[in-house]
Parts: sequence; structure tokens; C-alpha cells
Amino acid sequence: MAVTERVVMVLVLVWGTQMQYGVAVTTKRLVVQEGQSVEFPCDLRYYTGRDFYWVRVRPDVTVILKRTADSPLDEFILRNQYRNRTDIRLKGPNGTTLQMVVRREDEATNGVYIECQQPQSLQEDKRKTRYELVVTLPPDPRAPTITGYNGEFLESGSSLTLTCVSTGGKPPSDLTWWRDGRQLTASHSHTTDSTGQGNATSILDIPALQPADNGGAYQCRASQLALSQVEISQVTLRMAFLEDTTITGYTAETAVDSGTTLTLTCTSGSSNPAATITWSRDGGSAFTGTNNREQAGNYGGMVTSQDLAISLQPQHNGAQYTCRATNSELSVHRESSVGPLNVRGK
Repeated sequence: MAVTERVVMVLVLVWGTQMQYGVAVTTKRLVVQEGQSVEFPCDLRYYTGRDFYWVRVRPDVTVILKRTADSPLDEFILRNQYRNRTDIRLKGPNGTTLQMVVRREDEATNGVYIECQQPQSLQEDKRKTRYELVVTLPPDPRAPTITGYNGEFLESGSSLTLTCVSTGGKPPSDLTWWRDGRQLTASHSHTTDSTGQGNATSILDIPALQPADNGGAYQCRASQLALSQVEISQVTLRMAFLEDTTITGYTAETAVDSGTTLTLTCTSGSSNPAATITWSRDGGSAFTGTNNREQAGNYGGMVTSQDLAISLQPQHNGAQYTCRATNSELSVHRESSVGPLNVRGK
């Protein structure tokens, strides 16, 4: 609660009666969430035989309530925009403490104050406290919104710009970016509060994405006075990548006998999404092998393996076999070749 010291003597007219409503020695700033109950104690010296008021002051006086002289402590009249309120009451030993459930229209800031008043003579003690009420509102929606990424596959070397927006908060939300429990530095952040309903924006640039960014969860966290907890929104990146492909099962210039079976195995590098494998002989048409299988690879990708069983004949001598791994999300592919085969015999 911020408290500032001021000394002010003011004459005002309330319903046509000139009254000195006291010297505001202290101004207390109360920050309260909309919907919460707040109390304003009146520390002006109270006289039971006089009318008693709670008002909003500056630039004009707006009466919140009036209790006429010698009325019971729990009897008062609500005035102006407060007339139909059921959440305003007086309490305390003298019935001078104002209690209300705060609404956004109750705010009294920037030189507007809430205070108690009672007619007084010049000789009486007129020292009192007045209140500056700040009403906080949660953002709507409560969680921030991230734009700039819709779950599509991203290629290595590309960049990404994420924008986080929180709307309707008063005061505007404080936005921060996080990944893997580590806070990141935003590229640009700003707030706009021209209508009193603050919007906050934070921009994060992610340059030169790599396969290791696959599955990276980027969080935008919003904290604000009216939020009971930090609100989080998150996007998880999907990287498209394909590592190098290899063939095993034959070593260059090794002699193999006609009539035997040579089994080649093509293994893709880690790929996201999983790669498709095809074979070709001497640059001819593509065909598929057998025993296709997948296992987990680097960076959340998959490694695909496939066998090609060749029943060797003399005509296979000098043949070259190529396997190609393709990724449906990429325009590039990976190839590996073996040969020429050295086939002996008839």
C-alpha cells in the first residue's frame, strides 16, 4: 500500500450546505482486485449529532452515502450511482468505516479520492485520511495467446517469430518467455493502455533453428496483480530433418559367389517424420526391399531400416545398388550406394 502525506483544506457544497470536510493529512493508496471487499476506516473526529458522509472528491463531489444526524448507526442512504448497491455498508464502533465490494467503476485515482466528511467548525480537529482506490482486473482471457506458429513442420536453418499477447488486464500483464525452465530474452515487449484496459505484447525471435529444437516447448508466462497464479501458454516446435543414410552388408571389391544370397541393409539417419526407403539398381526404377523397421533416433526422430536380399547370379557382377531415404516434409533426400559387386562363378 502506497501512502503519501498531504495537507489540504477544502470547502465544498453537499446538497446546498457549505461544509468544511477536513484536512487530509494522509493519502492511502489501496490496490484491490475487482470483486474483493475493502474497508475504508474514517479517522476524522466523529460527532454523533451531525450528518455523516462518505464521498468521492475531485473534480466534483459525488456522495456515496449519507447518514443523517442522530440516526441509528446502521441506517444510511445511498446516493447517485451507488443508489441500488447492496454491497455497501457501514461498520465499526461509530458506524463510520465504509465497507464495499469493489467494482471497476469504484476506482478513484489520478487526483480522485474517497473520504469521509462531517460538518465542522474552524476550531475543531479536522485531520483525517483519504483514499486513492486502484481496482485491478485480470486479463481476458486469463491465459495469454501465442501466435506465429500453428504446429507445422519447420526446416533446419529457418527462423521463427513468436508473439505473445495478453489483453484486458489492469494493470497490463508482465509477460516472460521460457524454454526448458530457462527464461529467454524477448526481442521486443510493449504495453498499450490508452483505454484503461491494458494490453501487453512480447515478441520472441528464434533464429537458425536446428534438429535439436524439435520438441522444444516455448512458454509465454503472464503474471499480474489480479491473477492468483501465473498463467501459461505454450507451443511445441516440430522440426523436419533427415540425417545421412548408410548401407551395410557389402564391402567394396569383396568377392561374393554366384548362387548365394547377399543381404544389404539400408539405414536412414534420424528423420522427422520417419523416412521412406526405396532401392534402385544401376540407376533404374525404384523398388522396395523387405523387413522395414523403425526405432527411436536423435532429437525425437525415427531411424528406418530396410533389407534387400539379392540372389546372386553372374549378371549381378558389376552391379551397383543405391538406397534412397526421403522425408515427406523435405525437398531433399539422402542416398547411399554400394558396388560394383564382384560376383564370382557361373
